[in-house]
Amino acid sequence: MNNLMTRIAAGLLRHALTTAGGGMVVDGYLTSTDEAKAIGAVMTLAGIGWSAYQKYAAKHPTVAQ
Repeated sequence: MNNLMTRIAAGLLRHALTTAGGGMVVDGYLTSTDEAKAIGAVMTLAGIGWSAYQKYAAKHPTVAQ
């Protein structure tokens, strides 16, 4: 996947997490500090997963199709 698609996907994920986290704060499930930590953790894990997938797909071209 090219760099533009990566940036778009990361932005969409970040906004989806912020929206979901905001809803959980409003409903009383999280504090705003917990929300920030959770979003940071998910974005870190997503970045690690994305990197691993790209490395795997580079070695196995049929996977990326």
